Amino acid sequence: MQAIDFATLGELADYIESFIRKHEIGCDTKDVAKHLGVSVQFLGDSFEVLKSEGKLMSFAGYWVTEEGFETLTARILKALEAAHKADERALAFDPVEVARAAKWMVEEKQVHRAVTEWSERGVIAKLEAGIRLPSEEVYLSPKQERLLDRVVMAMLDGRLHPPAPMEIAKTVEAPKEAVMEMIRLGSLRGVIVVLADGVYYTPQQLEMNREVLREKIGSGFFAPGDARDALKTSRKFSDALLDYFDAQGWTERNGVRRKLV
Repeated sequence: MQAIDFATLGELADYIESFIRKHEIGCDTKDVAKHLGVSVQFLGDSFEVLKSEGKLMSFAGYWVTEEGFETLTARILKALEAAHKADERALAFDPVEVARAAKWMVEEKQVHRAVTEWSERGVIAKLEAGIRLPSEEVYLSPKQERLLDRVVMAMLDGRLHPPAPMEIAKTVEAPKEAVMEMIRLGSLRGVIVVLADGVYYTPQQLEMNREVLREKIGSGFFAPGDARDALKTSRKFSDALLDYFDAQGWTERNGVRRKLV
């Protein structure tokens, strides 16, 4: 195919966006390059412009508009729902197989990048074993149920702040990897709340931290450092707690300062 000439980078970017919009759920960089008769590298700057302007989303070389991504999301959710119905006791499903069932035939790395986006949006739950719908009940074996109960009890033993996974692993006499999986499963069950990477609490501990702040700080505005000192924890944990309190409506912000409501 003969290459199409464009006077400016903007014209090329506009053409790329128009071409991708013609594809209901997006397309690969190579498809665009082939259509234009140019190399993938030649299109690099134009794609970056479209991405920076929020006109396109990128998943390891797969490009789609926000509208197209919504359509793709609906397809994936429908396929994932069908997988749950076919095997009600399955903990999770292979995301690549789900994508294939949704007729999304792309590279594995592109599926996994999209899975990360869906997980961050709360559309799906991402586990070590694969993906699942957050709304589906999590079935555990009796052995897993017992281990999860022990992990939660070990977390509560830490009072305001749960012990590190390695410490929990020693307490429950299980591998650290098994403890981390129980934390993920516990978050789906609602008995553990993951606030950030490596930051997790039981709902009871979140309430305890809230009450400690109320007791030590009162009803006035306080700085992040005040909360950190009152809760006797690190900045990583106190910041995650305060963000959670904001999301729950437990705190009211005025700049960087907050007060309990």
